[in-house]
Amino acid sequence: MKALEFHSTVTPEGQIPLPPEIASQIPSGEQLRVLLIWEPSDLDPAWRDSGRRRFEDAISPGDDIYELPRSALPLSCSTPPIAIS
Repeated sequence: MKALEFHSTVTPEGQIPLPPEIASQIPSGEQLRVLLIWEPSDLDPAWRDSGRRRFEDAISPGDDIYELPRSALPLSCSTPPIAIS
């Protein structure tokens, strides 16, 4: 399976135009599985901010491995390698 990503807009006729550089990569007659992702333009910003704050409040600072000091990271794996014969 192959996947391509592009941005587009629904036309007044309900069509989703493919950019030429995308269309040229898909053989004619090929079956497609389409997934549409969009953010509604009428989404309430206060509701979105409230959801983000609730999500962030549930995360402990200790959960973020990218914020740990380098000295706190393990230097190597403590599990010995498995011999495959």
